[in-house]
Amino acid sequence: MQKPTRTWLTTAAVAICLALSPSAWAADKTSGSEKLAVVNGSVITRKAFQEELEPFIQRMAMSGQKPEGEQLAEVKKNILENLINRELLFQVAKEKGIEADPKAIEEQFSDLKKRFPDETQFQAMLDQLGITADSLRQQIAQRLMIQKVIEQEVGKDVEVTDAEAKAFYEKNPDMFKQPEKVRASHILIKADPDAEEAEKKAARKKLEGIQEKVEAGEDFAELAKAHSEGPSSAKGGDLGYFGRGQMVKPFDDVVFAMETGDVSDIVETRFGYHLIKETGKQPAGTVPYEEVEDRLKEYIKEQKVQQQVAAYIETLKEDAEIERFL
Repeated sequence: MQKPTRTWLTTAAVAICLALSPSAWAADKTSGSEKLAVVNGSVITRKAFQEELEPFIQRMAMSGQKPEGEQLAEVKKNILENLINRELLFQVAKEKGIEADPKAIEEQFSDLKKRFPDETQFQAMLDQLGITADSLRQQIAQRLMIQKVIEQEVGKDVEVTDAEAKAFYEKNPDMFKQPEKVRASHILIKADPDAEEAEKKAARKKLEGIQEKVEAGEDFAELAKAHSEGPSSAKGGDLGYFGRGQMVKPFDDVVFAMETGDVSDIVETRFGYHLIKETGKQPAGTVPYEEVEDRLKEYIKEQKVQQQVAAYIETLKEDAEIERFL
């Protein structure tokens, strides 16, 4: 099934109107001040609009699409409405005296910083966008305030019954099919594909020595902790469960042909040389309802909230003064 990866509140908010990408954070730049809409006196500028439109067009281009004519006009219309929706919800937040939790702001700010290797590169991103750390925090605060509006005005009344979840499960069997999976551990000795032949031979010889210890009965996990050069070494080489195609092909071909408990011969991939131990199998099939019940209810709740947020925004528009100039 399509598994929710965020809380129902955050997912619904983002899906409807809160996709605050880094390009959106740049909307406070002074250029491009031509107004494209006015929402209860608050101006939405062409610059803010372009900062939403351009990344969207780029993403479509990456998937081989190039909107033109009526399609492009529809894209522009939807983006402007998205900005209007966001502004309406933000105005409600201010009217109700809703404030963002400073701790939550700093947590999200910190999470963004962690995406960059160091402070210098993070600051370079801010400079490129023409914003400051404080204005970024303000944008995060705005998003959190809108999320609270949705929670208070819409989300609190949304419920999913056991009968609804069960009916959805029975009507959508394809969403709950899972492919065959295996669980494996490995010991990796790295060797670059472009390395000298002598270096490759040395790496393979090192793994051959470890292989002899495995064949002599030494514990595979302990040997992985002691010798593996892969990131899973701390976990005894454990890679968890994975499906076909998630590993590089030579590794994949070998592990899916093995039986649980088997240890492979040495396998060469672009990462180096591996010994692989298969530790479990999950056959293809349908995930039992009991295993997905909680996530399924969350998923259905997300869908309901999305629908009700859209309806709530329409009621706000009925009482709002909105001018569009696109």
